[in-house]
Amino acid sequence: MENFTLPCRAASVRGELKHSYLTNSICLKTQPDRLKVSMTCEENGIPRHNIIRNQIQELLELMGSSENGFSPAQLLDQLSPFQELSERERDLLKAQIHRQFVENFQLAQRQEQLEKTSATFLSELDAFLLQPATKAGMEKVQTTARILIGELENLPKGIWLWKTVSNGKTSS
Repeated sequence: MENFTLPCRAASVRGELKHSYLTNSICLKTQPDRLKVSMTCEENGIPRHNIIRNQIQELLELMGSSENGFSPAQLLDQLSPFQELSERERDLLKAQIHRQFVENFQLAQRQEQLEKTSATFLSELDAFLLQPATKAGMEKVQTTARILIGELENLPKGIWLWKTVSNGKTSS
């Protein structure tokens, strides 16, 4: 069975945060002054460090969304067999699927862990930006960025689907 992902906004934010910002803009930098320039560089008039902060906040908010997060409840609006249900029936089914997702995905625990890891990273980044750029400061930022990357790698790359009990593989 091939692995596949169903896209959602939360996964897009997760991927961009992990690859474009944490990996490319922070972890691949080799000089403290280059990291500082990278973080203060503006994209569309917004300093990159604020874009990172905004993406973390957006991801935390999206994680629990039944419409744009990792919840499979959003599929009911996309799959044609469910279009035959009344809006009320579809909404009831979506609510039930989303409740099951919240429980099985352990949403509260995952959000709490991501919040804690993000807060540590942002604290180190803020300290680095407020002081002269040093190798030690850069290494603290990169270390906490790598830990945050690890948390992001534990999140789905698309809409979350349950694993079957018999074989542990994602059902398709």
